[in-house]
Amino acid sequence: MNVKIVGERYILFLLLIHFNILLIEPMNGQNRSKSNADLALDDDLLESMDNKSWNALEHLKDGQLLVRLKSESKKISALNKDLDRAVICSAREKQLIQDIVKITNRRDSFNLAFIQAMRLQFKFCPIYFYYDKRHAELKKSHFFGAIFLDSLLHEVVENRIGNSNIVILKHDETPNQHLEAFLFVDTLGINYSSPFPKYQRVNTLSTWINSIDDPKSKYTQNANLYARKLNIKLFKASRKLLR
Repeated sequence: MNVKIVGERYILFLLLIHFNILLIEPMNGQNRSKSNADLALDDDLLESMDNKSWNALEHLKDGQLLVRLKSESKKISALNKDLDRAVICSAREKQLIQDIVKITNRRDSFNLAFIQAMRLQFKFCPIYFYYDKRHAELKKSHFFGAIFLDSLLHEVVENRIGNSNIVILKHDETPNQHLEAFLFVDTLGINYSSPFPKYQRVNTLSTWINSIDDPKSKYTQNANLYARKLNIKLFKASRKLLR
């Protein structure tokens, strides 16, 4: 590795630190003026959420993790509607086609790498994958049978085997900063608290470096990194239950 590459990485590192500092939100002034009764109520609510999360983690070891991936169906549908109205062979039509291809390729590259990495690296519990557009259908079947994704992104009708102990890992955004991330939620879409990670960012310093070193395999490298980290975090949290 030459001096130029080291220098570029160091600059990226400093920029990322600066960017993250700017994103830290200041404490809400209203929280400081809460009454003792409000604070006690908050403590009870947090304790209830923590108990629910610990129970979910304890049962997840013998349950299943359902990974909800983005289908980008709304974006693609909107672009296709615009495409139907565009003049044939116009610059607008060409741009819309390029946008659809770009979104589809990015979605498929990310999801394919993520599924393969999770199947290889994630050992905490059995996992199933599905597109967000199938969530309502899956919910109606009480999350036992619906259209899931195989390792090649083919949608297959599959009956989930096992009990009802499930947790959903949702490809979404962080609550406050709206950064791309995965969040742990229950079947109603409510976020789990500790011991589950609050969220797991998709784009980090490590993923930046991967995209510079080898852009062609960045999705694979980043997915493997994510799957390993997630596996380690859940096993560490699970061991606390045994103490």
